[in-house]
Amino acid sequence: YFVSNRTGGTGSDDIYSFSMNLKPVCGMVTDSMTGQGIDKAMVSFLAKDGFNEEVLSDADGAFCLYIRPGREYLVEGSKEGYIKFQNLSLIEAGGKPVERITMLPVNGIELDVTVSTTEGAKIANATATVMDMGGKTILQKNSNAEGFIQLDMPPGKQYLLKISKASATGNGMFKEYSTMVSTIGLPLNQKLNIAAHLENTGAVSTGPIPEIYFDAGSSEISAEGRQQLDKVIGLMQDFPASELEVNGYADMQEGGKNADEISVQRVLACLSYFENRGIDKKRFIAAGYGNKKPKKLCPSPALCTDADRAANRRVEFVVLKVSGE
Repeated sequence: YFVSNRTGGTGSDDIYSFSMNLKPVCGMVTDSMTGQGIDKAMVSFLAKDGFNEEVLSDADGAFCLYIRPGREYLVEGSKEGYIKFQNLSLIEAGGKPVERITMLPVNGIELDVTVSTTEGAKIANATATVMDMGGKTILQKNSNAEGFIQLDMPPGKQYLLKISKASATGNGMFKEYSTMVSTIGLPLNQKLNIAAHLENTGAVSTGPIPEIYFDAGSSEISAEGRQQLDKVIGLMQDFPASELEVNGYADMQEGGKNADEISVQRVLACLSYFENRGIDKKRFIAAGYGNKKPKKLCPSPALCTDADRAANRRVEFVVLKVSGE
């Protein structure tokens, strides 16, 4: 709520209210060596668009805060006596219910991991999991845009390190990387380095990615369409050298010059969505075909069903190139 004497009110000072689309994110801050909760740790969610939220954990190490969904956040955990925790986290439109933050007391063993393909391309958002010999997960973090992961390892033990990555589209699975890591006998503040090369299984499809569809006469991207575009973005991030063809289409009732214009507008709407999320527009080849290449053929506009017309109002994506090719 806020009070204002702005023009258009009913009195001298009026009370106004507004709401924001925020989602709760709750989790725990724990000591990576003891598993106990850490109280009064500062938890921060930092977004690229400047939206930041922070909160202190309670006596049990629990925290809750409200953030805007649909963004990638740098999650940080900090407290005196502990090494700062940092990890990237994508908060989906439906919200992410739990974020676990594990922090190592000062004087642990730092393990720096660089994740790349066998061709040398860095892999973002690969998941590194550290497990003890009993199979219990001790640490888990994702690689940043440069394929880098910093893990704070407890001293005096032997661990299994696993690194995995699957494309957001379901295409392009990588073989899991695993290796043993020992901190037995290492002095405190020792730094270890591992270069993890993940082999692509070759499962990337060079065929079309599922289309997105539009309302009649509109180039506005629907919520379902945004979900499909996010999958395309996942593919582009998985394969930094990949390039796509983006093709726009209209239905027969959007005929003539208007069909050409609306098909181009639909393509431009998708390209703008990609660019706003950090994907370089130079990686796309785009074209609008109007109603010249219908997915559903109709003898005439009058004989097209609503379902046929809806299927023709679309944007399609074709993978032209993937990383390493």
